[in-house]
Amino acid sequence: MAKEKKPDRLALKASAALAAGMSYGQWVAAGGTIQMDEPEQKQEAPGRICTDCGARFYGGSRTLYCPECRHKRYLESARRTRERRRERKINGSIA
Repeated sequence: MAKEKKPDRLALKASAALAAGMSYGQWVAAGGTIQMDEPEQKQEAPGRICTDCGARFYGGSRTLYCPECRHKRYLESARRTRERRRERKINGSIA
């Protein structure tokens, strides 16, 4: 029994391009690649939970706060910074 030869990956990609209506020249001009549509996946609820208010939101791996709470925290931080600057200007530099 002879082993069955597996089809070449490049040949499979080229045949997929031809099946998608692309000519071989267009396929080569595109870098030998073809964009295949990804199957649509069901969207679940966003994966992050805000540490402040408990709301669900989309965010990266290090995101702790939802956009609303993040903005509130930014404003609070800016207010504290302004107060510290004001204190420095009033008291002068005491080192």
